[in-house]
Amino acid sequence: MTKIFDRSDYESRSLRACYRELGERLAAEAAALRSELHERHYPGFGAVGGTKKRTIVQQLRQWNDIFRDYAERLFRLSFEVEEKLVHSIALERKGEHRELFERVRARKGETDQILRAIHAKLRHFQTMAELDTEALYDFCMLGQRAAQFLQFTALVLFAAPGDTRLKDPVFRDSDWQEFDRLGKNLPATIRAHYAPYREPPPETVEAETVEAEPVAVEPTEPSVTPEPTRSRRARRAGASSAPPPDAAARLDHMRRAQPRRRS
Repeated sequence: MTKIFDRSDYESRSLRACYRELGERLAAEAAALRSELHERHYPGFGAVGGTKKRTIVQQLRQWNDIFRDYAERLFRLSFEVEEKLVHSIALERKGEHRELFERVRARKGETDQILRAIHAKLRHFQTMAELDTEALYDFCMLGQRAAQFLQFTALVLFAAPGDTRLKDPVFRDSDWQEFDRLGKNLPATIRAHYAPYREPPPETVEAETVEAEPVAVEPTEPSVTPEPTRSRRARRAGASSAPPPDAAARLDHMRRAQPRRRS
């Protein structure tokens, strides 16, 4: 295997073909399942179980077979192409090779995230007690978008500015910038699109207006402070009061009984 990158060598052609074939098979499976769901369940859709669910789940398992057949080969070829581009950058020092290296690595990472998101949703649908046909119908539309991204990647992966091979009839009238952003936005969209079937909406709690009833307040009588007793008033500092009458009489008797001194 040569260590210099070439758009026409085996690894480069095989990587582009792997992207294209994976996109075509994914598009075919998604379109077939979507058409069947539309024919049998539109417009009511709803939840299905039993034999109907097992039939649909069997079709979903074919998606896993597709990913298993192509994912390992796609990532192995991407690694080999990246290795050639690294050698070419070191030897030839071309800016074009650096751009191609970043594009190949970015597309590989975006494809990995898309396949992981799809695989997680497939596992979720297969383990549900009842299969929501409307959610699966919408999921097939996202699967077709993922297939378009893979086919677009096969077209522009090694394209140079002004390349005549970019005149593809499928993507001729499409917005290429939208497809370029698709790889970044689609994994989060796939993970977030599904809501459990017939999940009850949150209850709306309405605030009740409580009217305050007037309460009649009866006036209370002012409390009467009892008058302090006479003995307490007598002990207060600065309190002036007449001595008791028996004390005055006793003092007068003591004065009379005292002998007078002669001058």
